[in-house]
Amino acid sequence: MGAETLPYMIGLDLGTSSCKALLFDATGHRHAIGRVAYDTSNGRGGDVSQQPEDWWAAAVKALGQVASLVAGRPLLGIGLSGQIGTHVLLDPAGTPLHDAITWQDGRSATVIQEVESRIDGKWLSRELDTWLPPGAAWPLVRMLWLSQTMPALLSRARWLAQPKDFLTLRLTGRMVSDPSSWRGIARPDGTILTDALETLGLPNLIPELATGSAVAGTLLPSVAASTGLPNGLPVFTGMNDLNCSLLGIGAVRESQGFDVAGTSEHLGCITRAPSDHPYVNSVPLHGTDSELYSVYGVTSNGGAALEWASSALIGQGTNRLAATGLSGESFSALVEASQVGARGLLFLPYLRGERAPVWDVRARGALVGLTQTHGAPEIARATLEGVALNLRQIRDLLPAFAAGTTEIRATGGPSRMPAWNRIKADVLQTPIRLMRETNSSALGAAALAAIGGGLFSSPVEAAASMVQTVRTVDPDAAAGRLYDDVYLSFRELYPCLAHLTHSDQ
Repeated sequence: MGAETLPYMIGLDLGTSSCKALLFDATGHRHAIGRVAYDTSNGRGGDVSQQPEDWWAAAVKALGQVASLVAGRPLLGIGLSGQIGTHVLLDPAGTPLHDAITWQDGRSATVIQEVESRIDGKWLSRELDTWLPPGAAWPLVRMLWLSQTMPALLSRARWLAQPKDFLTLRLTGRMVSDPSSWRGIARPDGTILTDALETLGLPNLIPELATGSAVAGTLLPSVAASTGLPNGLPVFTGMNDLNCSLLGIGAVRESQGFDVAGTSEHLGCITRAPSDHPYVNSVPLHGTDSELYSVYGVTSNGGAALEWASSALIGQGTNRLAATGLSGESFSALVEASQVGARGLLFLPYLRGERAPVWDVRARGALVGLTQTHGAPEIARATLEGVALNLRQIRDLLPAFAAGTTEIRATGGPSRMPAWNRIKADVLQTPIRLMRETNSSALGAAALAAIGGGLFSSPVEAAASMVQTVRTVDPDAAAGRLYDDVYLSFRELYPCLAHLTHSDQ
């Protein structure tokens, strides 16, 4: 097949802060990108919400931005990727009954103990072949909380939808999701653990589940008209953004390490055996290999910490910087003006509570060791170092890292910052392999469309063709020794400060 006849695939990724539509060919080369941001509302009561109609408006606009560049070349379809742990109740017509409650909203943590007291965790893990730490955004916890706080809305609901599900419904008129997006209630084969729902007295509002490369439906005429895409274009079910990212960086084989960075950040590795560590996620490698697991910790404060520091120090967030073409260069310059260890300044990056490694929605961030001699460069470096040191704490919960993981494949917006890649390599003392395409979740979604469209026979074959690496950042041994000492101090921050930060709730 000549280059001029290679088909295109669109990867549509609905993330925490924006919707992105990327146009790829079968070699993984990106031909176009559309990106539209939307707002997140933070209430005084700890509620964190988004508007589903904002997701839809962003998706239509992003798709329209790439549609004109297809230029008559064969288009296989649209593959989907999306954030999970964000929920909205829909009525039978698909109309949202309330603002979407995001994964950053920790209010449902109040019912975690009730769920654990009524459902045996070991039984749940065995039934689902999935091990998850207690979390406010897992389906059973969020649904029980909704039943207690919004019973009237729950009684009117036909579905509990996540962002990708809402897009699928609007694009095709069908409500279809996938097992990876409903971890915590769905088995790998796509069946729902209804016994758990019944134990909690909850209705089954989970959408129909299908494999990520299955056709969820075809583009509605009205959507085709508003986007400029072909009427009847196949829309493939896709997976959650993490699983799409793993496919999009080629983490499809045992012992491959990964760092998937965005607003939050996932650090882990692909293993042959699951983990039952209470603070570690261990999930079948959905859509790729039923005998492998992705074992990882997820922090709520990856790019979110960078966004906060960038706004505080130079008056504009990284999203705005990227839009103006600076891509964080101003912030990177601040970091480079400081030295390893930020001259004794430590940053605890728990700005939105924290998942791994502490799983505490009441955790808070802190700058410790601040003196009048510290300035913007030290604060900027300490911010990035704090996230990296937190990742090291997560890494230490993952024994598989010591059993054959020789590199970490890094992706996401933060991986475009050389200063941060250097810090991570030195803190983790592991080579960081960088990807040609840093929008890996969109690339993984496009790969699923390519598989579903018959271009490839498997995720491994798709990854071999579409995923390319560009360079490796090797760790510096001397910097690593310095960070070993910093790490010892960093580990003491959360235990020392937790009793203070909890008192403000």
